[in-house]
Amino acid sequence: MPEKKLKPLVIFASGGGSTAAALQVAIEAGQVNGQIVTIVCDEQDAGILSKKEFENVPKIVYNKMDSVREFYANYREGDVVPNIWENVPKEIQKISKRLWYRYVYNKLIIQDTYSKIDIYALGFTGKIPEYITRAFEYRIYNNHPAPMSKEMQGISCGKGMHGDKPYKSGLKFYQNNGITQAVWEFNIHHVTERFDDGAQIITLRFPIKSEADSKRLKEFTMILEKWATVFFAKTICNKDMKNAKLPELSEIISELRIASSQNELSVTADEFNDLIVDVLPETLISFNREQLDKDMDEIKNNARKYKENQEVNNEGRKEARII
Repeated sequence: MPEKKLKPLVIFASGGGSTAAALQVAIEAGQVNGQIVTIVCDEQDAGILSKKEFENVPKIVYNKMDSVREFYANYREGDVVPNIWENVPKEIQKISKRLWYRYVYNKLIIQDTYSKIDIYALGFTGKIPEYITRAFEYRIYNNHPAPMSKEMQGISCGKGMHGDKPYKSGLKFYQNNGITQAVWEFNIHHVTERFDDGAQIITLRFPIKSEADSKRLKEFTMILEKWATVFFAKTICNKDMKNAKLPELSEIISELRIASSQNELSVTADEFNDLIVDVLPETLISFNREQLDKDMDEIKNNARKYKENQEVNNEGRKEARII
């Protein structure tokens, strides 16, 4: 029997790597016909680098001071090299990062020559340069844990919206605008040269309590993220696009509840149930997808008005300064 051909995957990450680890576990269990061949990390102290799941996976890591020393050796020979990052001129900090991205690009192009790779940005906070997004167009996917429509740019998506920010900012926007029919999203989308701007491929949309705690919402969304990432990788790597059908959220919740009771998640069954109670309204199981879409449209309208009012206020402040 011929050996199964595995799809080469490159992970871009900046943090702990729990979602990437969940994907690796699924690969090792034979659920995904893929292989993580490289990890690209722009934070030298990121948790993903010490994950046991990736002990034998090659890594390309941005080491700030090593990059600076290399820059001085190649372009500023004879100049005194700063001993700490804070003393490195801002312009040279930026140049060292750009040179690292160019190194990453060259490595990826070589890998892609041998076997076409897909790139998953899982908790990657950096901005991938345009020459990389163009070279791997429609093959770079990013996970974004919050609503990411055009209207929500700067509120729950866009530049700087990573870590706790999209949860805190999004919930604050809902609460300040009296939105009681709150809706949240987790998205997997194509990566373009702009932050959180690519076409959405998978969207998990669900009702939430507008008074939900941002920390609890983040915990719940991260559990959904792991499920969605594995589901997406199965669909792509197993070439099962025709049969792929995203289940209802209630079905996903049931599946995750079973996984938590069997110790397959990072939370126990009781902890998972507590998260659901804290974050989701009681109507979860019978929620109306059509109503959710209407609610989301209403939220987008609110966001549009909110931004228009901000622009008017900003213009007013500018005029006041001129006067």
